Amino acid sequence: MTNRRFWCVLAMILAALLLAGCKRKAKPELDAIMRTHNDLRYIRVTIHIITSFDPSQRPPVTLAELVQWMNEQIDISSDEALECVDVKKKTISDGWGRPIVLLSHCGCLCAVASKGPNGTWEGGTGDDIVVCLGEAVVPTENSIRDKK
Repeated sequence: MTNRRFWCVLAMILAALLLAGCKRKAKPELDAIMRTHNDLRYIRVTIHIITSFDPSQRPPVTLAELVQWMNEQIDISSDEALECVDVKKKTISDGWGRPIVLLSHCGCLCAVASKGPNGTWEGGTGDDIVVCLGEAVVPTENSIRDKK
């Protein structure tokens, strides 16, 4: 009985050490994923705030123009919550330091995304991280008519 108990305790200790080792290795990756999700959501909220105050304002569909547009509307260069935005370089980086991806349809920005941990754009699938902008950028009937 004592021998069996010894092996059970040893197995539990080894399992705990193994799990602790796995958690340490996975934590930086999880941090980058969570930071990227939060940054993309914060960008979505920032775009929504800007467009809700002035519905005629529509976010650009290129990264450099989006950074410039956001900074012109609200001074994001001093916003600590938007550490991912580099106003001087006119870029927005994900948790791995890579530029985010902007998804547009018919000239309207519809989502902000990251290539995810593997760094390969998989069309918004796989490990890609995509945050849809929703109504913040959907053109109104009047804005479509004005462009014709």
